[in-house]
Amino acid sequence: MSASKIEQLLRAVYEQVSDSKDEIQIRDFTFHMTDWEKDLIRIAAVFKDPERFSERECKEAVDGLLLHACGHIMQAARLYGGIIDPFGKDTLTPPIDTSDQR
Repeated sequence: MSASKIEQLLRAVYEQVSDSKDEIQIRDFTFHMTDWEKDLIRIAAVFKDPERFSERECKEAVDGLLLHACGHIMQAARLYGGIIDPFGKDTLTPPIDTSDQR
């Protein structure tokens, strides 16, 4: 699937969930959902064929996921409607209000 098709799909999903047509929020959401694509591919490869990877390579994949992708995912979740911590209290971190950030 092409990058532009993924962005189109993510845009449509965000607009549906948020009822927003705000271009800044849509752009931010799609950016935060796509910027960590290489991290996703790398960690998926480790899970698919762990024998192919050294400990150093596995650490690099884990670092990419936890130190880079995780922040993007959290920000995308905030824009999407909030974050529920499945391991903590059932609280919802509210969505980001970007109305005064323009």
